[in-house]
Order: sequence, then structure tokens, then C-alpha cells
Amino acid sequence: MLMSERKTAMKTTFRNTFVASFASSRAVSAAVSLSLAAASLTLAGAASAAEPEASPLKAVFDTSVPVSSDSKSDTKSGTKFTSVKKAVDYVTSKTGDKGEVKSEASVALPPAQTEEQAIAAAAYAAREAKRQAATMQAEALHNEAIDHYELARVYLGQWNAEMAEVELQAAIMCEPGIKAVHRDYVFVALMRANVMKAIAEAMMVVGLGEPIPLDDAQKEKLKESACKAHYVKGIAAARETKWKDAITEFQWALSYQPNNARVSRSMAFAYASMGDFNKAEKEYAASFAMDPSDAFAHADLAFLMEKAGNTTKAMEQLEEAVKLQPNVAALHVDLAWLAESKGDLNRASAEFEEAVKLSPKHAALWTHLGKLFARQGLSDRAIDAYKAALDLDPEQQDAEQGLNLLEPPAKVNANKA
Repeated sequence: MLMSERKTAMKTTFRNTFVASFASSRAVSAAVSLSLAAASLTLAGAASAAEPEASPLKAVFDTSVPVSSDSKSDTKSGTKFTSVKKAVDYVTSKTGDKGEVKSEASVALPPAQTEEQAIAAAAYAAREAKRQAATMQAEALHNEAIDHYELARVYLGQWNAEMAEVELQAAIMCEPGIKAVHRDYVFVALMRANVMKAIAEAMMVVGLGEPIPLDDAQKEKLKESACKAHYVKGIAAARETKWKDAITEFQWALSYQPNNARVSRSMAFAYASMGDFNKAEKEYAASFAMDPSDAFAHADLAFLMEKAGNTTKAMEQLEEAVKLQPNVAALHVDLAWLAESKGDLNRASAEFEEAVKLSPKHAALWTHLGKLFARQGLSDRAIDAYKAALDLDPEQQDAEQGLNLLEPPAKVNANKA
């Protein structure tokens, strides 16, 4: 499943709940309202004071700005460029940074620019491209922060302070300055009996402190912790066969760590348990791409395919599992059972032989291997397998019965004598 699909599904799930509860978030105390208003006026003034003056480079792009007589004389003698791309190529061929600047410039130049104007235009375009990229990134982070905040309020409505705190932390990670998030965190911190944290968050709400952005290592740690929290909650829901709730939690877990094969595999199992084998197969395929060495994921998918009646694909998946983990007896046994169910006794007995080599002390394996040999008419090999089973466990009744059919008791007793 693509992350965009997961995000759409998750946002749809929680949107109605958030809209219903959002109105309550506006009811803050008068003191906090006044503080926030004052902070807003201060920030507005600071932003106005910090607003840069119009760049003189705008003249390069704005045909309404008159060009000086000196510039006109330069136009006659300077190198001419017809686009920013060509200007950037020319300039960066001298600076040795061609690739980076070239990828950021996207503003077209009027025709017939001089070298000096082209250099200025290229610099302006590069700055503008960076500004636009930063704006888009900020908008994306803001939207992500709101998603986490919405989910936090849903958990808060369920009095699940632990999960609410996880999502509030994620919202702050995406955008530290949303005061509503810090306001709700005050309440959650008190629910978690963390008084010092509640005081710190309250100070940020009234403008007496500023949140410190997380560094990369802290962000990764938070993402790992959040992924684990949602995964554990999803597993708990799965144990209660609440598959839709489990899938929702697994989707949120993957939003923090999209390449977590274990979470993806668990979500595939949840889809399969709901009977949606198409999504289950796609999710298993995604988990294989994340961790190609996960043999047991292939085994899980094999059983789903077999349950859906597709034994051919099931065999392919089990064969891949055995190929990845050839020293795991259980995988050989699984493949043997599936081969036997298809009537392929040769393949079944061969896989059981591999299983008893890897786990020679398992009496039941020897017993079933004896049965397979007997069904194929290989009496001597069946007798040896049955005897091996009885040597390990004299209570193996199937082995004893099978041995009595192939080798009468009188002959057995004579051999013993």
C-alpha cells in the first residue's frame, strides 16, 4: 500500500471525530487568550520589521522597470542568454557547482540578457527556488503536525494518555510552534503525573518559553518509539480479532517507519484474516521488498494462498522460504505437508528426510516419514523410519502399528532374540 493511500485512509478515519471535538479546543482561559494575542502582535511586528526590501534583481525579470543607459550599453557588448538554465550553465561552469544550481533554477529570463544580468538572474532564481522548496516543506510538515494532533485528540477522547502523548510529541516534532498542541500537552502531562512537563508546556502556551526543535537523532528515536507504540496497540487489537483497528494502528506505525518489514507483515496478516487476500498479498510483497531474507513471511503468505485455494502459489512461496532458510526443519515440514496434500509423495518424503536430518530427535517426524515410505511401497525404508521413531519414543503408536503391518510381531521378536 502506498503511503499516500495509508494517509488518506487514516485521515478519513479520524476526521469526523476531530471536527466534533475541535470546537472545544477554542475555549481557553482569558489569561491565555490575552497572552497569545500579545504574542501574535509581537510576532506580526517582528515579521513586518524583518520583511526584506524588494530585491533590485527584480529589474532583471520585470520589464516595467526602466533599464539605465549603462545597462543598455552593456546589452550591446555582453554575452546574451535566453533562459536562466543557460545562464546557470555559463556561471556554474566557472564556479564548479553546475549540478546543484542547475537543479534549483526554474525561472525563465527575458531574451537578450548580458552576462552580468544573467549572473544576477541565476542567483535570484536559485534563492527563489530554495524559498519555494522551503515553503512547500513547511506546509507539508504543518499538515503532518495537524494529522498527529487530530489523532492525539481522538486518543485523548478515549482517555488513552499514553498514545495521546506519542502523537502530541510527533506533532511538536513536525511543527514546534503550534500552541494548541502544547496546551493539550499540559493536560496529558498531568494525566501522566508529569508535573514538570505540564509546567514547561504551560509556559510555552503563554509565551514564557520557546520549544527547542529536535535534532535528527532525537527525531529518529521518537519515530522508533511511536512506531513501536502503534505496533503494540495493533497487535493487542489483533489478539481480540479487531482487525480494522489493528490495520489502522499498523498504518500509523508505518507512517513513522515506512520500511519496517515486521509491521508490514503484521498488517498483511490482518488483511488476510479479514478475507482481503488481494491487499494481504500486496502487503506481503511490500514486506519482501523491505526484507527479502524474511523466510517466515513467505511461509505465512503460502498458508494464505493455500487457504485461498491457490496451492501453486503457495508451493512457490514455501519453496522460497526453504531457499532462504534451508536449515529450519519447520519450513521443510510445511513444504512436505503441502506437497503431500497435492499428492506429490516423492517431494513430501524428500522434505521430511531433510527435516529429520535437521531435527533427528523428533520422533513424530520419523513416524510420518515411515508412513510416506509405506504409501510409496518402500517397505524397508518405512521399517527403518518406524524403528527410529520407536527408539526415540516407544509410545509412538502409529509407528508401532505401521511396523506391525510391514513386519509381523513374530518376526520382530525373532530378530530381538
